[in-house]
Amino acid sequence: MKETVNEMGSFIELSGPHLLILEVALHVEKILCDLQEEIAHMIEIELVQFQVQWVYISDNHKIKYESNENFILEMAYLDKKKFESIEVNGTEQTVYFQGLMALNDQREEFKVERVIQEQDDYLEKLPSNWDPPSGSVFQKVPMHITRPEFQKLISDLANIGLSILKIDRIENPVLWNCHLLKKEQDSAASRIESQVNTLYQRIPAQFCNFVCRIGFHEIYAQENKRKYGDGIYFSSDVKQLMKEATDVEKIIHFFEAEVFIDLEFLPQVHHR
Repeated sequence: MKETVNEMGSFIELSGPHLLILEVALHVEKILCDLQEEIAHMIEIELVQFQVQWVYISDNHKIKYESNENFILEMAYLDKKKFESIEVNGTEQTVYFQGLMALNDQREEFKVERVIQEQDDYLEKLPSNWDPPSGSVFQKVPMHITRPEFQKLISDLANIGLSILKIDRIENPVLWNCHLLKKEQDSAASRIESQVNTLYQRIPAQFCNFVCRIGFHEIYAQENKRKYGDGIYFSSDVKQLMKEATDVEKIIHFFEAEVFIDLEFLPQVHHR
């Protein structure tokens, strides 16, 4: 096995009997998939903790739950569970959401609070047409492709020989609130050097759920020529995006998103 590392990434070259190469390749692929899931989950946990912190009260002291347990409790709360069991300092603790109290395996009882980190609860800022959050970070809501706002996209894709199979609206309350916070910060600072555009990004199928969970990251994007250096690349034109594609799959996944663009960095085209 030979590994090469350069500015484009890390590459592994295998040699030997075919079946052995296949076995090693599958093993390496599993390691990489597990690592991607671990990293995505860590980012999910951080995003949730930025919005809300669960605490329990012991001897009149508010004690924060660890980030992973905080995430578990928030997901159970969104799923409208009656209770959730977690491990706290080597003991099992069961949190009852209706009465906001916890009971551990030592029969000790604690008051529990859901502390909002920002001024308002992120669940209260969601668009009125969104479905109620469930016990997941995001939901995919099927949309009718006959809706007027999709007609230009359908026409653009038809001009390059593509047809739309389905359109899903991604409802992620945590990412939505981060987006609103960025808008509020720019508005409060009266910034004129940034603007919001509706842009597109093509994402390989295996990374689509990661983007729905934690947003756009360079590692998930389709490879491009990096004309302006490192960063996350978007396009305002789906047709141009397809022209730049180095490979075309039978089913292609596009994301449409509002993207903040720093005008002060143009023409470097720095997106975030």
